[in-house]
Amino acid sequence: MEKGKMIGCNWFKRLLPVVVFLGLVGSPPLFSKETKTVITDDWIRDVIARYVEGQMPWAEDHVRVDLVGSVERVFISEERMEYNVGLLDSRGLLGRRVFQIEFIDDGANFKTIKTTADVRVEMDVVALSHPIKKNQIIREDDLYMKRIGLYDLSGSLLFDPGAVIGKRVKRFIKPGTLLTEEMIEEAPLVKKGDRVAIIIESGILTITASGEARMDGTKGKIIEVINSD
Repeated sequence: MEKGKMIGCNWFKRLLPVVVFLGLVGSPPLFSKETKTVITDDWIRDVIARYVEGQMPWAEDHVRVDLVGSVERVFISEERMEYNVGLLDSRGLLGRRVFQIEFIDDGANFKTIKTTADVRVEMDVVALSHPIKKNQIIREDDLYMKRIGLYDLSGSLLFDPGAVIGKRVKRFIKPGTLLTEEMIEEAPLVKKGDRVAIIIESGILTITASGEARMDGTKGKIIEVINSD
């Protein structure tokens, strides 16, 4: 196959540097000098997390956000990047919620996206380290703190071990169980059958006698007793 020949090859070599130089100086740039940033899923997740943290009383390291599905890609100028975040749900921040992010360029809204995210709060809750029988008094070594993710804080989980120690359980509880207010009660100061002192006061008159408790009694509770004198 015959090969083609280039006519005026030496002239072209001499002219080429000049043409290229003129093109670089006089032509408009091929790309804008303004840097564009692609908005990633990680960026969206972090923005939503900061928004949630600003609306809640917990520390930053307690809030967790997981996006549901992929997010539409957005390109925006780094120099003029502004945005507003809002919650499109009236049920509160925790749980599966829809958020809206409005991107602003040069003071004008040029892009709005919606995304769904699972929002939870990681909290340390009181749990049992080993089995406890019904009516057993809870001691400090019966407990440990377990960190879990909560999508709803309306329950009765316990977060302060100091509020549990010294109380008793209402039923048998397995190890690892997260304690709730319904599982515990005040330990009785007086048990059924205990000997008690009966004191009756009326004005300057005071009558004392020995008695026996007919039922368990906690602080402030009125119980039935019988006179044993």
